[in-house]
Amino acid sequence: MLQPIRSPWILLSFLACLSHPCSAFTDDSISGRWKFSIQIEEQIKEYDLVLEQDGNKFSGELITPRGGRKDAFEGGSIEGGWLKFEVKLEAGEACACELEKKSAWTFEGKLLVSGRSPFPAVITRAISRDAVVGRWSVVSINTDGKEFPSTLELAEKSGVLTGTSTSRELGTIVLEKVSFDGEKLEFELTLPIEGNKVSFRIVAELRKPDKLEGRWKTRDADFSGDWTATREVSPVAASPAGKTVQPLVAKALSGKWHAIAETPGGKKAIVIELALDGEKVSGKTHTSRGAAELKGGKVAGKKVEFSFLYKMDEGEVEVKVEAELQEDGVLKGSWSIPGGAGGSFLGMKPVLL
Repeated sequence: MLQPIRSPWILLSFLACLSHPCSAFTDDSISGRWKFSIQIEEQIKEYDLVLEQDGNKFSGELITPRGGRKDAFEGGSIEGGWLKFEVKLEAGEACACELEKKSAWTFEGKLLVSGRSPFPAVITRAISRDAVVGRWSVVSINTDGKEFPSTLELAEKSGVLTGTSTSRELGTIVLEKVSFDGEKLEFELTLPIEGNKVSFRIVAELRKPDKLEGRWKTRDADFSGDWTATREVSPVAASPAGKTVQPLVAKALSGKWHAIAETPGGKKAIVIELALDGEKVSGKTHTSRGAAELKGGKVAGKKVEFSFLYKMDEGEVEVKVEAELQEDGVLKGSWSIPGGAGGSFLGMKPVLL
């Protein structure tokens, strides 16, 4: 039998949680990035949807993933749990949407297109498991209202979440049964309290990208309390030259980009693979003329630049790209070649659920 716990609340400094670098939102806000799915007969079509709320009104963009076409709209409304907006497509068709709120993460309803029967439609928050990965500052509150700080670190490998919790008093403890379903984070923690092993269960709800709120509870006794966790800003890595690369930015820049370059001959598609090592950038480009290694790549803050050789009928030409990571995750900038020719450059990554 457990002995009376006189000061177990030191142990609660291990209780922490997580959040995502994705869109800013609260319980009542719809601002941010969503996944928009429409069922047309047996086929499911998916789009990206970016919303910006202002009171009970909102505006936004409907984005077609293949090709990146954006159809902007205004005049949307949210009232009584219903989301309503209308998008006019390039073809001139007006698509009216009426969706009912099912949770902070889901709206379900219908899409109305002129002269057609309603299509079932669903929008869901574009949240991936990356939302929980990272370092978090935690405050656990005991039944007497006393606060206890700790640090939680969560990681993902091969689809499995793991984590540790660290406090000054107890060092580092490994988390158990860690899970995140896109809305709630749950895990268990066994702590040594006055010679006994006491198990705690934590359930937290994602409130905004940098905050999670929930409760801790002892598994075998009737003790529970509130706790909050806030995402820590990753330390900035400085170079001898004084330039900096924020780790979260480096992670966002790394990977595969599907880009469009505006050229005198029209839009050209290009796939770019970026790999960052400190301030150095390496990788490849893939175009209709073949693959090419990047050279001279470097990154400073959210800005990245690199060059590659592009094969033309008359020979190879060096193309230089300069771009900056935008708040919405788009890589926006320009390209140029010797002699002054150039144009705009726009890259996007796939949105992961």
